[in-house]
Amino acid sequence: MNKIEFFRTAKSPLAKRYDNFIGGKWVAPKSGQYFQNFSPVTGQLLGEVARSDAADIEAALDAAHKAKDAWGRISTTERSRILNRIADRMGIPIPFAPSKFDSSGFKEMNSGCFEGMFIHRSIVAQIGLPDPRFFIYWDDQMYGWLASRLTTAVIVDEFVLRRTREIKQWDMGIRHMNASSNAYRYYIMRNRAYIKHYYRVHGAYSPVLFGLGTTATFFKELIRLLFVERTVRGTSNLFRGLRDGGRIGRDRTWQPMPALEAR
Repeated sequence: MNKIEFFRTAKSPLAKRYDNFIGGKWVAPKSGQYFQNFSPVTGQLLGEVARSDAADIEAALDAAHKAKDAWGRISTTERSRILNRIADRMGIPIPFAPSKFDSSGFKEMNSGCFEGMFIHRSIVAQIGLPDPRFFIYWDDQMYGWLASRLTTAVIVDEFVLRRTREIKQWDMGIRHMNASSNAYRYYIMRNRAYIKHYYRVHGAYSPVLFGLGTTATFFKELIRLLFVERTVRGTSNLFRGLRDGGRIGRDRTWQPMPALEAR
């Protein structure tokens, strides 16, 4: 089977139709119309996406205004916890940083990341070494997630790492999205399978929510291609990652990294 034949027969992780998510629920577009979403690799129809118009925008704004006051009364710390709970259940273990530091010079974090993170050897002894099977992407966040299940992660207002190499970025206002590579695109999707295994071992796996996280990751990478790298070339690597990740996810002999000492 060649590459094109595989993509024509591979099962897509996407739903057949996506409505608008407004006011905490999925709602059909006011016009009842949808865009057709075709695969850039095979040209096959992947599904439909709501063709939103001004009426849908007004509905979304009305819902946002209703939620604004209640959300505004929630502290930034609690907001971070809410966002973390959502992301965590979707299998996206992203560390949420506090908005500012107080006189103590440190803040508690929901999770960590081993890039720039100090982890006590007693924690490493329990969770083992970072998993080399990830190769690149998700490995640092997954390791920080494992460590944070045993101890409290904190961020200190002392050390700053500065990037010295210029990299193409898209400024989204609240964060930047960097350019990537075909290898990055492949591993970000393939390694979702390793996260699934770790979540299963630790009793945190929800098939529906994890699937939503994988879908969100897939679309985030499509956005990165379109708005940062200004191309559609590279999408085949996302599908290859999903294919190989599917094989890894079905491997019932898989085991997590062993602890360095008996618990």
